[in-house]
Amino acid sequence: MKTPDYVGKDREEFLKRMLGTGPYSINFLVYEIIVLPQVFLPSTPSELMAKFIQVKKGDRIIDVGTGTGILALIAGLQGGAGYATDINPDAVKNAGMNLDKYGISGIQTAESDLFSNVPKETFDLIIFNRPFWDSYDDKRMQHTVELGFSDPTGKVLPEFLDQSKERLNTNGKILVSAAEWEDLPQVEKMFQEFGYAYTMLGKMASKRDERRVYRAYELTR
Repeated sequence: MKTPDYVGKDREEFLKRMLGTGPYSINFLVYEIIVLPQVFLPSTPSELMAKFIQVKKGDRIIDVGTGTGILALIAGLQGGAGYATDINPDAVKNAGMNLDKYGISGIQTAESDLFSNVPKETFDLIIFNRPFWDSYDDKRMQHTVELGFSDPTGKVLPEFLDQSKERLNTNGKILVSAAEWEDLPQVEKMFQEFGYAYTMLGKMASKRDERRVYRAYELTR
């Protein structure tokens, strides 16, 4: 599926910002967070996903692909404990800084490709603000931060869904993002093929470009 030109253009502008000098602080929702260079900025999908994070004190959570750690931070402030992971070592450092800033000691950070470096346990909530399928040539990807918003091979989502089966508690939930320029029927079919029931919780358009619309899904087993 060809990625719309307006997405590719915005992607390049976003990348330039993320590769700039830093660190710097931004206000996101009601939080002031630190952003390091080479780390994926919170954006529209993050804002949408944040609306649906609901955990009880003591719930075990994991935020896969945590970036700055903002979604793990929100879950931690609600009483969740667990892990914030990312394949990008700069993001792992960044998430740790923001968790420390807000005094969240129950969430550990770890450099990990999906669940590869996470202790064998199950979770009440798995958060995955995922990279989206697009036609961007993976050979042109020169920076680790690009893994945060692009999955040109289409392998990340099925690998995540497969690995999550052994990581989700009986009554646990997965919160996962999607973009409306993807092949959404294929995405939803994949949810079912891996044994999940899904609910589309909501959608949100980018304030910068209303053509870019994102969705949040809840998956259960």
